[in-house]
Amino acid sequence: MSFPQPTNLLTPYFHPTTACFVDDNESFLTGLDMVLPRYMRSIAFFDPSQALEFVNRPPATPALADRAFQVTNRKGTDFAFDLDVIEQEIRQVQRFSRISVVFVDYSMPTIDGLEFCESITDRSIGRVLLTGVADEKTAVAAFNAGIIDRFISKSHPRATQDLTEFSVSMQHEYFKAQCLQMKRTLALSGVSFLDDPEIAEFVHRLMEERGFCEYYLLDEPPGLMLVTPQGSVAQLLILSAEECAAQLAFARQHGAPWMARRRLERGTHVGYFLEGVESYDISGGEPYPWAQLIHRAQTLGASNWRVALIEQPAVPIDYSEAETSYNGFVAGS
Repeated sequence: MSFPQPTNLLTPYFHPTTACFVDDNESFLTGLDMVLPRYMRSIAFFDPSQALEFVNRPPATPALADRAFQVTNRKGTDFAFDLDVIEQEIRQVQRFSRISVVFVDYSMPTIDGLEFCESITDRSIGRVLLTGVADEKTAVAAFNAGIIDRFISKSHPRATQDLTEFSVSMQHEYFKAQCLQMKRTLALSGVSFLDDPEIAEFVHRLMEERGFCEYYLLDEPPGLMLVTPQGSVAQLLILSAEECAAQLAFARQHGAPWMARRRLERGTHVGYFLEGVESYDISGGEPYPWAQLIHRAQTLGASNWRVALIEQPAVPIDYSEAETSYNGFVAGS
């Protein structure tokens, strides 16, 4: 079993999803959880009609990529983008039930696999056709026509490996399709680290090493919120050279201690500064906690991004780890 491998980009958010399998061969469906990625739930159907009704059922909550855009005029022609909606997604336990990929057998009663794939209404869902030896020419033609995204020959020695790899790649493609407009909007507002290959590689490696299974874009300070299957949260600060320079100017302006300024100047640390500095150290009040808000950072290659991982940050989100985490979802499903 493996975690989704690094890609050359990041989407604004990522979380485990569900793979749907449609096949009238019970022996094939047995043990699918043993070959899927660690953090991917599966659901199986013997009846293609029931499966299609399930896959095309409107979700109880609109997709996050849709909820992030709010109509701002009566004509419905102007929209505002609400970045805060992204981090609030960890309160939505049903996020894990979203179907990102469907594996469907070509030869089935009442409806064949190609008809099934053509009937899927959400085009961001990946479509993988399961074939026999005699069906491969049909599968190639369907792939070239854009009806399916991949196909797997059940009799091929690589069938299990292909199933695992396609589950991973289709999950990434699902979020890429879902977040297309969101990424365009973020690019216009100056969020560029999502498309940096060095950042993407670092984030995926960090997730695999530390056991995170989902992430969400944050704005101030810029970076990602990382979440474990148990629901524990960490924060990854990701700052450009310009943003680091702005932090140093902030520290100088507000009279930060010499050591804090020195660490920011040398680039060994970055800050996670709180708002309202003026409310500190007035009339004998509490001093600003510079030491606690300076975090050791590392620089990533030629891009000069500075990144710092903050364990157990203060998360201003009211959510239940036991109920809305991935493990909580699996336990309740």
